[in-house]
Amino acid sequence: MDDFPIKFRFVEGIAVVSVEGELDAHTAPLLGHAFGELIARDRHRIVLDCRELAYMSSAAFGLLIAFVEETRDRGGSVKLADLHYRVSDFLAAMQYPFLPPVYDTVDEAVTSFLRGD
Repeated sequence: MDDFPIKFRFVEGIAVVSVEGELDAHTAPLLGHAFGELIARDRHRIVLDCRELAYMSSAAFGLLIAFVEETRDRGGSVKLADLHYRVSDFLAAMQYPFLPPVYDTVDEAVTSFLRGD
């Protein structure tokens, strides 16, 4: 489980969480912990940078959706950025009606927050 790097940075008050590798039943708890830290610190505008994320399992998808819903309940939003085609295809196949918005780049996602989108 230690082979799943998660990096945080903040851009104009927006949390950018970068993940790398495979997000599955073994690594999802690490991301869940990171999400919990953001919520505990009242960080509710979050971009998940998926540029280096090669795979997402259904277990990880469930965790992501739970986090998105909790963030929305607190008046915030999660946006996904720079999806690998495998992850993008997986999310499309899930056909979940309330997926977070997806942007081509982290900069586009951050800008959308700054515009109030």
